[in-house]
Amino acid sequence: MGGLIDAAVLPEEGRHADAIFAVAVEDGAVVVWEYDEALTDERKEAAQDRFDRLSQRSPSAEDSDESDE
Repeated sequence: MGGLIDAAVLPEEGRHADAIFAVAVEDGAVVVWEYDEALTDERKEAAQDRFDRLSQRSPSAEDSDESDE
């Protein structure tokens, strides 16, 4: 298995970027798609929290030296 998957085969609630699924595969074919809304939301929040922390970090000493030039 590998490659692209047509969005039409995915459960409708999971047809968005970064959706997380649990799948069951038999003989190389996906037989069950299960969208994991809770895990998708958890990862989205964790990524946003990390982005927020990174955007609020104070400049390093090197950054301030460069701005003085």
